[in-house]
Amino acid sequence: MKRSILIFLAFSIILGGCDIIIEDLFLIDERDLLVGNYEVEEYSETDGATFIYDLSIYKTRHLDNIIIIYNLYDSDLEIIAEVYEYGKKIRIPLQRIGDLEFEGAGTLYNNEELSITYTVHNIRNNPLFADFLSAVAWKY
Repeated sequence: MKRSILIFLAFSIILGGCDIIIEDLFLIDERDLLVGNYEVEEYSETDGATFIYDLSIYKTRHLDNIIIIYNLYDSDLEIIAEVYEYGKKIRIPLQRIGDLEFEGAGTLYNNEELSITYTVHNIRNNPLFADFLSAVAWKY
């Protein structure tokens, strides 16, 4: 009886020193695919002009499916976007920032190329006028 108690105690001590690691695949943040700096080539269907500029995408701290797109429309503004389909798609809900209203959607291809189509309304200058845009952003 003493021998089985000693074996049990020894086995308990050995197991007590082991770390058990359980990996949870759901802890992967799908926004990580989008985060980074991009060079943008944007085409305005309304003006028929092409613009080139940089933008950045970063995560919010409090909401796990929201990203911030900084400098979309070369505006120096922070645009909120929702991430879905495992980080491959974004939706820019209608939002007003200052005099501008943004709304659109985008798709990430090959984890490096983000294609975004969106509209911008300038509420102050011409609220009935919409700028229809398509942008391709390459991660660098």
